[in-house]
Amino acid sequence: VMSGRRRRQVNLRQQRRDTLFAMATKNGKQCLCFVCKKPVDKSQATLEHILPLSKGGKDEMSNLAISHKLCNNRRGNVTK
Repeated sequence: VMSGRRRRQVNLRQQRRDTLFAMATKNGKQCLCFVCKKPVDKSQATLEHILPLSKGGKDEMSNLAISHKLCNNRRGNVTK
């Protein structure tokens, strides 16, 4: 069972993902994965930190992108 704080964090991440996905698919465009540049379906979309938190990146909208779950996991904390 998630604590109230953890639940709020999860909800905030989902809202950010949904906002970025909506912005990327505006006007009928496809959302492309930040890592592999292939189209991402909303069900496979995750938030990717452009500059990983472990490398000094911030958990802010300006440092977030959409990626496939698999691409995000493979990338780890590597910067482009």
